[in-house]
Order: sequence, then C-alpha cells, then structure tokens
Amino acid sequence: MRRQFNIGFQVALLAIIGLQTSPLRAEEVPNLVSTEVLLTSAAGHKLAVMDPVQFSSDNTRAAQVQIDPLMTRQTVTGIGTSFTESSAFVLAHLPEAARRSVMAQLFSDQGANFSLARTTIGATDFSVEGKYDYAPVADDLDLQHFSIAEDRLGFDPARYPGVIAPDFDLLPMIDEA
Repeated sequence: MRRQFNIGFQVALLAIIGLQTSPLRAEEVPNLVSTEVLLTSAAGHKLAVMDPVQFSSDNTRAAQVQIDPLMTRQTVTGIGTSFTESSAFVLAHLPEAARRSVMAQLFSDQGANFSLARTTIGATDFSVEGKYDYAPVADDLDLQHFSIAEDRLGFDPARYPGVIAPDFDLLPMIDEA
C-alpha cells in the first residue's frame, strides 16, 4: 500500500523533485520561484510556516549542486522512527488508549504518517535493564549460546494494541532480528 506523507515532507519532496526534473543550471534560469518552508522542532514548532526560500540566478557564492534525475543510487522505501528498548518499555506501560494515540500520531494519515520503524539488535544506551548481549560466552564462534531471549522478556503480543496500517506490523520485528 502506498502511503502519503505529511504536508511538510510533501513540500520538501516536491521542491527536490522540481530541482531534479530540470536539466538547467540555476544561472541559466532567471527568477526561479520561492518555496514554502515548514519547521517542526523540539522548541514547540509544529509545521510552523517560516520565511520563504528564494531561488534565483544571482547566488554566485552559493555551492552549486547538479542533479541528474537519470542517475539514481538510492530509493526511499519510507520515512519513519525508531523503537529502542526504553521507548518500547514506556509505550508498553501506557494505558491502551494512550498507546493507540501514540501509534496513531506516528503512523496514521492524521499524524506523522510514518511507514517504517527501526529496532536495535542487542542492547543500546537506551536499555531498561542494563547491559546484556546475545552471545555472552567468549570465543563461541559457532554461537551455541546465542539467544535473543532478553528481547522477548515482558513482550506480550496479546496486550499490544497494534499499529494502524495493516501493511505494517511491529510484532515480527523481534523474531526477524
């Protein structure tokens, strides 16, 4: 299922696509258009309209970027967030209505409309129970003692409210890791 991203992402993407589809260099195009800039920040801005960015041919001191739309190196699979052990712990301990609200704010069309989530493999700086690893025995090159049991502790799929988008499922991520 193809997803639509929030308006800020759409504006930025359209600006990039507009630049990519034009084979002309900036100095060859007089009086290029301006674009709307939206800012979301920890300071409290949420899609705040900022001063427009003016594109023109007289930006001689600016770095010049040439984009060849026929040469692609990367594909955008989606836009998303990450779930660490501590964020999953906090999410799991919210009341169900609050969990659903958080997931809707992240993954619904009315929220950020993310389509991906990244999880860590093994412990991170944001772990709840402290240090652990998947291969606790030194020199176990055959990984006879390898285990992801630590990641399964306290995770109850029956209690998890699920994600809004039917094509996106968090539950198998631990098993796939």
